[in-house]
Amino acid sequence: RPLAEPVYEALRRRAADTSKRLYCNWRHSSGLDCRAVGPQSMCFCGHRYNEHDWQAFETRAVRCKMPKCGCKCFSLMPVRGSQDLPCSSCHRSFLEHSAGDHGCPGSRGSHFRSSYTCSCRGTYMEHETVFESRTERESAGRPVDSGWMEQAAREGLPVCHLGGILGFTSLADGIDRAYAGLEGSGGAASSGGQASAGGVDRWL
Repeated sequence: RPLAEPVYEALRRRAADTSKRLYCNWRHSSGLDCRAVGPQSMCFCGHRYNEHDWQAFETRAVRCKMPKCGCKCFSLMPVRGSQDLPCSSCHRSFLEHSAGDHGCPGSRGSHFRSSYTCSCRGTYMEHETVFESRTERESAGRPVDSGWMEQAAREGLPVCHLGGILGFTSLADGIDRAYAGLEGSGGAASSGGQASAGGVDRWL
């Protein structure tokens, strides 16, 4: 059912308030942002990012808003379309696990684990979903919005629901952006856009 006009306008204004935007990425332990989370990115609970509380700027508790879902915070699953990611412990789909603590079905103390390997060559267990403000990303030398997104924000268009999407380059895997020199110094390239010796060389 469509939102009432006042509710929709309030949501739109909040989505256009870039001072409270959360940038969400799936990050390798080396610091490389391997996947930018977008509105349709899949969470461990089986729901999309836009079905979570992306407005939780202060608490960073980006919980799922779907009825009866126990997800306490968005956690990216690196799947696309109908792909699945089975657990290395119980061999069941991630969707069959507890949305709250990622516990294996019918097991006490066992939690989801995966041998999935990212394009950066790191495993699923070496990654985490991170939430940052614009100030935090700039302080770390990480890239922020592209020119057209900056203009869209200035014109009052909503961008806060976009998670980690900074522009078209965000659609590429982090390792490909690193090779192209598009990652900031917090990742695998310098803030000047040139690949650093300690950056992409580690992936060769």
